[in-house]
Amino acid sequence: MKKNLLITIALFSFMLNLLGLNAQWEPFNNGLDEGTCVSSIAVKDDILFIGIIKPSSWVVFGGGIYYSSLNGNSWTLINDSLAKSICVTDIFITGNNIFASSFHRDPNIILSTDNGLTWNRKDNGIVGVTTLAEFDGKIFAGTIKDGIFISDDNGTNWKYCGLKDSRISDIAVNGRNIFVATHSGLFISQDSGSSWKQKSNFGVGSIAFMDDIIFLTGDDGINISIDNGDNWIRRIISDTTYIDYIAISGNNIFVSAGYFKLENKNLLFYTIFHSSDKGESWNQKHEGLIPMDQYSPFELFVNCNDIFALTCGYGIFRAKISDLITTSVENEKHSEYALSISPNPFSELSIINYQLSIPSNVKIDIYNSIGNKITTLVDEWKDAGRHDFPFFVDNFKLADGVYYIHLICNFESIVKTICILK
Repeated sequence: MKKNLLITIALFSFMLNLLGLNAQWEPFNNGLDEGTCVSSIAVKDDILFIGIIKPSSWVVFGGGIYYSSLNGNSWTLINDSLAKSICVTDIFITGNNIFASSFHRDPNIILSTDNGLTWNRKDNGIVGVTTLAEFDGKIFAGTIKDGIFISDDNGTNWKYCGLKDSRISDIAVNGRNIFVATHSGLFISQDSGSSWKQKSNFGVGSIAFMDDIIFLTGDDGINISIDNGDNWIRRIISDTTYIDYIAISGNNIFVSAGYFKLENKNLLFYTIFHSSDKGESWNQKHEGLIPMDQYSPFELFVNCNDIFALTCGYGIFRAKISDLITTSVENEKHSEYALSISPNPFSELSIINYQLSIPSNVKIDIYNSIGNKITTLVDEWKDAGRHDFPFFVDNFKLADGVYYIHLICNFESIVKTICILK
């Protein structure tokens, strides 16, 4: 009898794993409609607020604001006429003020000062608001085509402060610097928004900081600056088409990305990658996530020990950061020794060494400092074990400078920096 009971328990445990009940990510959609598009999230004290978009045949027609006092275990729609109808693009909280914005329909900005119970309209003529931020007691509103607006009285009045005709995707503050992400580049203001200076000429999706290091999403990689945007280093994630959102917790970087899951590259899915070495190497962290198509990007949000992934059409997922980084540290330590380059820096010859635990198809590309591919060094099936590739500078007519060696193997991406000094 006891033997049969032990077998039953073992089989049940095995089935739990098969069903993904021990997965890294879990859906937390109790109280939300099926197919909900969650566009934004913010926290005030212990209460989470999320903004909803309700599309129909690609025409956005409404949304709403929900709250949870149980860390997302259940959600309740706020029973206020403005809060129930707004098509939310961003929720921003500063002090006792909760702002919500919309770019599709009136109202474009609403404000609650009583923990979301009641709301008042605060747009005063601004239309198409995509994102909100605060600096020195002033509220900044980015728009889809009209630039940046500032209010010093919590939205009662607004004044235009630059970047006309820019499609604003994010506003972020670090110290005394205000950064604005647009489709045409990154801009910075060091005088409270009175003037702006362009810091990049590539489109930017979202902004995050690790101390004074700036991380930008966009295209198929992350752009990093350690000098306030004067210079950029590009980190590429293999087989991705666009990096949408980024969230940072300590030394851990999480990004959501469109990812070609199959080798024929006909199917594009959204997934999440993690790095603990400032973007040098990346690992997928998707266990428990539903395979999502190209119209379902994740926005990422860190709250204490948890990370939330917001989706369009699949609601909201939650994971413990410790669950994501425990396995990732092991993988990344292994990846660190999977690719090495010596000597580095070098002038004429360096040996690219890579090790495989199983037979695999290996592709190694070289990119210049701005992320443009120069050529493919290796693209073939290799047996398990150690492999060496002699890299002769003269064969590729490369000038002095920084380059990136990018190895792709079994959907794992490893990037190493090399420096050529003749």
